[in-house]
Amino acid sequence: MTAVTAIATPPDTVPLDRKNLACGAGLFADLAPWRGIAPAGRMCNFLGVVRPLGVGVDPGTPARAVEPERPTLRWGEGYYEWVSIHRAVLAAVAGFTAVSLGAHFGGPLVNAAALLRRLRPGVPFKLVAVEGDPSMCALAATHFRDNGIDPDDHAIVNAVVSADNRPVPFTVSDVRTGSNVAFHGRAERQYIADLVVRNKLEAAVVTGLLLDGTTGLTTRLPGTEIACEIAMASAVTIPDVLGPLGVVDYLEIDIQSSETVVLPPAIALLNRKVRRIHLGSHGGDGHVAMRALSRDHGWEIEADLLPETIYAIPEGSFRTQDGVLSLCNPRFSPAP
Repeated sequence: MTAVTAIATPPDTVPLDRKNLACGAGLFADLAPWRGIAPAGRMCNFLGVVRPLGVGVDPGTPARAVEPERPTLRWGEGYYEWVSIHRAVLAAVAGFTAVSLGAHFGGPLVNAAALLRRLRPGVPFKLVAVEGDPSMCALAATHFRDNGIDPDDHAIVNAVVSADNRPVPFTVSDVRTGSNVAFHGRAERQYIADLVVRNKLEAAVVTGLLLDGTTGLTTRLPGTEIACEIAMASAVTIPDVLGPLGVVDYLEIDIQSSETVVLPPAIALLNRKVRRIHLGSHGGDGHVAMRALSRDHGWEIEADLLPETIYAIPEGSFRTQDGVLSLCNPRFSPAP
């Protein structure tokens, strides 16, 4: 029997439990990392996927030789996302379908396609990105093309994911943060309406809405000093997105607390159509609610990390921003 050494935990640090420690252990050991030249202002990952200009690296950085490392537990959230992608790729049957809600620039989708090409060359795939910010949708199309994927063969949907199809107030910005939020609740919308009336902006807001679909109101993206505008975004539901598709092998969700609004009414459909979900949760209460929803409907929870938590691991520690729920649907056959 191998002895297990206790992990020292400084104050405010939680030891990562055995299940989460073991999740994905050894999964990437046989994957030889890509080595090559990263273009100027770009970053490349261990599969050679090139990220958009300036994302993760100073745009002024010159082209250089890079040796990216394979996914490691030290990455925290990013590591578990790669584990979910790897398992989804191996479990796919005749083809591979991946959907990202809150897709930002489409990183997880392109990573999934790259891993599929590496592990299962020739398997056809379909990618669906749903993103509320139009500037991020344009960036996603560029990211697809930069990595040999024609966006016209897939789907990039400029919409917010909601519980119904009513337009949703949504923060948009040209700055790439991924912190854009939708205002689903009536109380949130009432607060915005009260600000408009109080500041006598009714005429400007109505004109903006009717002509351009935007309120003209500005605020700051949560947790940042970055200015953004509140627009009225088109809304799609999970049934709208998944309805035309067959089995979805990988569903990635990062929708800034909207998961508590959109997932419960769609859970029966998710049970029928989705093999694996990787959910980035927001806020402790939301994480607990999504964990309970998953368990109540029979999903297997393979990884479970709380948001905004420092976890101790043998190599040191990592801090989560979003929480992680990596979910497997036992209604589908396991990977061969």
